[in-house]
Parts: sequence; C-alpha cells; structure tokens
Amino acid sequence: MRKKRILIGLIVLVIAVLLCALIMKFFSKRNNTDEVVLSTNNGINYSWKCEVENDKIATIFKKYTEEVDTYIDGGEVLLHYVIKGKKQGETKLICDYKNPNEEYSVETNIYQINVDNKLNVKIINSY
Repeated sequence: MRKKRILIGLIVLVIAVLLCALIMKFFSKRNNTDEVVLSTNNGINYSWKCEVENDKIATIFKKYTEEVDTYIDGGEVLLHYVIKGKKQGETKLICDYKNPNEEYSVETNIYQINVDNKLNVKIINSY
C-alpha cells in the first residue's frame, strides 16, 4: 500500500513538472523583434518613412516616437520602428528621409533583416 502511494506521488510530480515546463515554454518571451531607431527634429518638414521590402517575411509591428529634447523647440526626436518576423527568410527595411512635398529623398538607409525558423528577427547592417 505504501509503495503504491509513493508511485502515485511520483507520477503526479512528473506530470506537474512536465506541465510547468510546457507552460514556461509557451509563455516565455522570445527575442522575436528587433528595432531601428532613426533621428529627426521636431518642427521641420522632413520625416522618415520606412517600408519592408517583402512584407511576407517581416512587418513593421510598431512605430513610436521618443522626444529627446523636450524643452527645446525643434529638438531631437527618435523614431522607433519595431520589426516582427512572419516567415523565415531575408528582406530589407528601406527608410527614406524626405519632405513629403518633394519627389526625392535627402537620405536613404537600407537595413538587412534576417528572420530565423523561430521567427526571431535580427537586423544585420545598414548601407
């Protein structure tokens, strides 16, 4: 009778450990996003516009701004583009700095994006 209780206790313990491991794996935070941060100034007519070349591989998941110089009119503003993977592969993030009323960009930054088989995103370089 005592051996049976010990065996049942061990089985319950093993099931609990396996269940905890599955829950931790399911809820664990993965490094599945990466971001590009671009600088501009408040109050000027130029801004960054970014697009993912192949939106089947990655997408701009979130875009937000951060004011660096809050006490200065026209102070520096950082634009954060958070990239999320959708499918394994490589693509590019193309960012143009331009006046919306003009045809050509003043500056263009191109970032290489790698998405692995677990949909983790790595921005490799810019050129």
